[in-house]
Amino acid sequence: MPFKNLKSIVFDVNETIFSLKFLENQFELNGLSKNDVKFWFSNVLKEGFSSSINNNFMKFSELGIIELERLFLQKNLKNDIHTLSFLNNSFKNLRSHPEVTESFRILSKKFRLVTLTNGSRNVTRQLLIKNKISDFVELCFSVDEVKKWKPFPAPYIHVCEELKNKPSECLMVAAHGWDVNGAKNIGMRTAYVKRYEKKLNEKYLKPDLIGENLLDITNQIISI
Repeated sequence: MPFKNLKSIVFDVNETIFSLKFLENQFELNGLSKNDVKFWFSNVLKEGFSSSINNNFMKFSELGIIELERLFLQKNLKNDIHTLSFLNNSFKNLRSHPEVTESFRILSKKFRLVTLTNGSRNVTRQLLIKNKISDFVELCFSVDEVKKWKPFPAPYIHVCEELKNKPSECLMVAAHGWDVNGAKNIGMRTAYVKRYEKKLNEKYLKPDLIGENLLDITNQIISI
């Protein structure tokens, strides 16, 4: 059985656990559109990936401000640092997807649950507390610790080493195809949540599990 030695489940954070929908209203209140949230988020990720190539690592919070400023300029909208900081800090008020609590409750009875984000470890912990799911999560990891963004190998390897698990004993759960592909590349088990992207790039390494949401993935895990 492919999951018989599974010890830990590693969750991506943004859109896997927490929805970005809260940001849509904040963007609209400041002259942007709700569709700009995905555009901005994608650009932050793109720049983060790029910063890892030439060892010029930049944190999510830094890039968040830079890409917001770029977005305002592209739309010919006035902005100031207070507006940019406010929007960037709105990440601290995200809400978890409705099935997350039940999924964590079920899985935490059998596995160690941890998070791995391209963002801040402290923000992740704050979000877990605000959404009343922190008791289920043992540890929070960030790419800040290795100065390489996912999907570079270093963050995944770091988590496995810190957990003292082999990659094959860890399951990476994410709503981003590039994330599960990166984890699979170093030998981790993977589960792809379709909710955000809807379709996995067929050129990526095939994940072990595919589900519509976290509860779907959870039911598959416990049925194996």
